[in-house]
Amino acid sequence: MTDAQANSAANSTLVKHVLLLITGTVIGWLNDSALVGLLCASLIALGWHVYNIVKLQQWLGEKPAAPIPYGTGMWSTIYARISHFRERSSVHQRRSKQLADAHSAFVHTLPNAAFELNQQFEVLSANKQAIELIDSSRDQLSGHISNSLRQPAFVKYLESGKFADGVVLQAAHNPEQTLQCVISDHGVDGWLLQLIDISVQIRALQIREDFVANASHELRTPVTVIKGYLESFVGDESLQPDMQQPIQAMSEQVNRMEAIIADLLTLNVIESAGPAPGENVVNVPELPRSIHKDALTSRLCPKTLELNLESNACIMDEEVEIRSVFTNLISNAMRFTPREGRVALTWSDHPDGVTFKVDDNGIGIHEDDILRVTERFYRTDPGRNRHQFGTGLGLAIVKHALARHDTELSVKSTLGEGSQFSCVFPNERLARH
Repeated sequence: MTDAQANSAANSTLVKHVLLLITGTVIGWLNDSALVGLLCASLIALGWHVYNIVKLQQWLGEKPAAPIPYGTGMWSTIYARISHFRERSSVHQRRSKQLADAHSAFVHTLPNAAFELNQQFEVLSANKQAIELIDSSRDQLSGHISNSLRQPAFVKYLESGKFADGVVLQAAHNPEQTLQCVISDHGVDGWLLQLIDISVQIRALQIREDFVANASHELRTPVTVIKGYLESFVGDESLQPDMQQPIQAMSEQVNRMEAIIADLLTLNVIESAGPAPGENVVNVPELPRSIHKDALTSRLCPKTLELNLESNACIMDEEVEIRSVFTNLISNAMRFTPREGRVALTWSDHPDGVTFKVDDNGIGIHEDDILRVTERFYRTDPGRNRHQFGTGLGLAIVKHALARHDTELSVKSTLGEGSQFSCVFPNERLARH
């Protein structure tokens, strides 16, 4: 029934009620009681509506739904519209159930352990892998997901509401199994929790770290011996002139190899360490002053090297690592800035804490390389002279050192115009005076 038909039926009913009341009033007036006639007409109209209300209630209560009852006037419109809405609601319910069943079936086909959760993070269903992983039965999977995964790190992850990065846990019934827990929007008013077994990747990473650490330690002694002999030849006037340049080149490469080994060992220590305890006060305003003073004597120092100390805030961190972070960022900026360029160091307040920034107007970084500049030995231009541009580990050290101090490196750059490297130390790391 269209809106026009519904309006017509309502108007027709209104006109009939008015005529009924007028008729009752006239009949009562002819019998010397107009008020009684009006009251009788009103009771007739009311009785008609009460009758239809009772009929509507009986119809709505019938299971399964009965056909539309017969009605007159506006009540036929009411019955028709309610029937229409019931049919639409039934269609939506069927579609929602089909969608929910499809999502549930999808969960059971996932190769990883997966839980289907509602908005309150209560378990709706779980696939076979999830049940086996937590060593439970399907009947025991009920209530909040934290009843099944009781690790404090997972509970903290749930409370944070930041699900994009996931959280790493050790399997409760198998300490050698490492799981990556990731929560994503399920699309049907709920969440999908996946537990991905990353034990193989973790073991491979540990093997790599052990190899790098052992190789670096083993290389230190022979490199030190070679360096000692080469130093005894450098500047030795008894050597033939044509030997001076090769000796000098070998000495430079040994020094570079020694620097790489030192950086590898530093990076290995930082990667294997947990969060920095933050028990020591680092006088940051004084630290950049010292680094700035040393940088002014470097052969890579550009024409302009600014120091902007806009905050007196100190932080609770490990001074050795913070000095390494600042030094690597400044050295990196100077390497890629021409002699006539500019590098600026800034320590300033930030809404979330305090920030350290290094800006330069050097060669810049291509957009495709920005996400990879913190990888070990990554080169934005493979053709560049490796000796000239450092060990290739500085920004990797910065990245992992900052992660230990509850922050991360932010990189902004435009090719040919310059770069900005920055990090924000959160308020929790600030030293309270």
